[in-house]
Amino acid sequence: GISGSTIYAGGAFTTIGGSTRNRLAAIGTDGTLADWNPNADGAVNALGISGSTIYAGGDFTTVGGSTRNRLAAIGTDGTLTDWNPNANGGVRTLAVSGSTVYVGGLFGNVGGSDRSRIAAIGADGVATGWDPTANGTVRTLALSGSTVYTGGDFTLIGGSARNQLAALDTEDV
Repeated sequence: GISGSTIYAGGAFTTIGGSTRNRLAAIGTDGTLADWNPNADGAVNALGISGSTIYAGGDFTTVGGSTRNRLAAIGTDGTLTDWNPNANGGVRTLAVSGSTVYVGGLFGNVGGSDRSRIAAIGADGVATGWDPTANGTVRTLALSGSTVYTGGDFTLIGGSARNQLAALDTEDV
C-alpha cells in the first residue's frame, strides 16, 4: 500500500535493498528504505492502510516480538498497536473501511467469535455482527461503498450459492 511518499510492502522476504526486513518494509517512492521495521515471523499476505495505521494479515504469529496471530496493526511510526483479533488460521486478504477491517482467509475464529473464512473486525479488535460465512477459502476482497466484493474457493457464502465470486452487503448481519 502507498501512504504519501511511502510504499509499505509485505511478503515472505527477509531482506530488501540489502537490509534485513522480515516480511514487512517501507520504501520511499525514491527507492530509499525507511527505518520502519515491524519484524513479522511469518509471511504477510495482505496490507491495508487507514490514516497512520498499517493493517497486516498473513501467516505470522508475532510482530515486533509480540504475539499477533495472523493479524496486526502497526503505526507508520513502527509502533505495534493493541489491535489483536487473534485469527486461528491464515489471513489471505484484507480491506479497510474507516475503522472496520474486512478479512478473508482460512480461519474459523477471529476477533473473539466464530467466523468462517470472512469477517469484519472493529477498531477494538472484536468481530462485528457481520457474518456471511464462506464454505471455502476467501482469497480476495475489495470494497466499494457498502459492498464487499470477494473471490475464493467457496461455493456458498452469505447463505447463497456463489461460485468463487460474490458481492456482499456490509449492512447485512
